[in-house]
Amino acid sequence: MNDNPSLETLLEKMRYLRLPGMARSATELLRRSATENLTSLDLLHRLLDEERASRLQSAVKRRIHEAKFPELNSIDGFDFDFSPSRKKARARYLALHDLSFLATGINPLFVGTPGAGKTFLARALALKACQERKRVVFVSAPRMLNELHGAEIHGALDKALRRYVRADLLVIDDFVDGHRKTYRLDQVELASDRGLAGCSGIR
Repeated sequence: MNDNPSLETLLEKMRYLRLPGMARSATELLRRSATENLTSLDLLHRLLDEERASRLQSAVKRRIHEAKFPELNSIDGFDFDFSPSRKKARARYLALHDLSFLATGINPLFVGTPGAGKTFLARALALKACQERKRVVFVSAPRMLNELHGAEIHGALDKALRRYVRADLLVIDDFVDGHRKTYRLDQVELASDRGLAGCSGIR
């Protein structure tokens, strides 16, 4: 509890209005406004900047949570110098991080031998999309297909498909030939709904 009843009332109003960034920073900013001779307009700008930063951070956290990553991977943790194939893929892969492919309908396809880093790079790209507040779903092919198959049995296929169709970026891991032949109609419907027009391979 703050010793200043007026300040505590102000903070309570901010929390009531769902302004957590402002509520967290108000006490310190009010103290600094006196020592730095901030104008009322300067103080208001700083409070609003804190609230905006807080909301952006919350939005990113929400996107990451909704994506359901089994593990978070950042591109900073990937060693492109580990092998010649990784070095070769560096420029093409990093170009994807501007996320322009989301608007053009190009679908990156990561192919390579086991241990090449396909899953790591896919997670890192998906994390970048979350950080840009894009709606992301990260799922393994077996899990997605099992979910769609179960939903079809229970008459809830449309609802299950909606989660994948609404995603700005749908990342399907372990999508091998054997899985592509399973529940083929579900996949065709999903691909059609998402408008999957083309693929760009990275080896």
